[in-house]
Amino acid sequence: MEDVARDMAGYCDSIDFDGESLAAAQERMGQLMGLMRSFGPTMEAVFERWDAAAALVGLIDDADENLARAEAAAEAAESALAEAAAAYDAARIEAAPRFAAAVNEVLGRLEMGTAALVCTVEPLPRENWSTAGSASVVFEFKPGASMQPRPLARIASGGEISRVMLAIKVALGAKDGTETLVFDEVDAGVGGSTANALATVLAELAGSHQVIAITHLAQVAVLADAHYTVTKTAGDAPETILAPVTGDARVAEVARLLSGTATETSLAHARELLRQ
Repeated sequence: MEDVARDMAGYCDSIDFDGESLAAAQERMGQLMGLMRSFGPTMEAVFERWDAAAALVGLIDDADENLARAEAAAEAAESALAEAAAAYDAARIEAAPRFAAAVNEVLGRLEMGTAALVCTVEPLPRENWSTAGSASVVFEFKPGASMQPRPLARIASGGEISRVMLAIKVALGAKDGTETLVFDEVDAGVGGSTANALATVLAELAGSHQVIAITHLAQVAVLADAHYTVTKTAGDAPETILAPVTGDARVAEVARLLSGTATETSLAHARELLRQ
């Protein structure tokens, strides 16, 4: 034990201890730990933040050159945007009258008289450009040839809007990517030959889309491939029931649309319509 103690005492005497160096090292370690808490959790992450900050400072040093490059890039992008917008507007201006003519041809078939859709393309200020383009496409409606066109949503009745939408969908045909179209009371306020024309147009549209029509007109209903009735139960908590009708029940429903009741005459008329 005395030999070991003597050796340890000699070892301690040979150590060169510097208290100031230890304090400096401990302070340095504390600073590194603080950096890792703020920008870590590892020293690799701290070095990445250092590189990013150095790059940011470098941008300030080269500010004039970087600003000139950015301005040149912005001018080039603005020029390309203006060129693309002009081409887009030209295509719209060329297509607008053709589209309106196609829609109005269908409106004529729907026996809407001299009513017409007017489609115009109006340029927008640069600050109003968007992903929809640099122009506004306006749809206006004329109830009659001698009347001033007005915005469709403000001037047209519910039935007129439905028929205009039907005409638009027919004019677009297979180019319209919407798979299913729902028409609610599109036959409101029509009857006779107009109802027949409306039914024919709906059947034509069903060649390129799935068409669901809520109707009270037998002329429209009989051209459908499938029929459903919508009923509401009585009671404190009524339920709405959608049920398919086929066979004799289908004939009875068409007869009810014709006369309100399923008489022998209305049933015979319903069978005749369904055979067409």
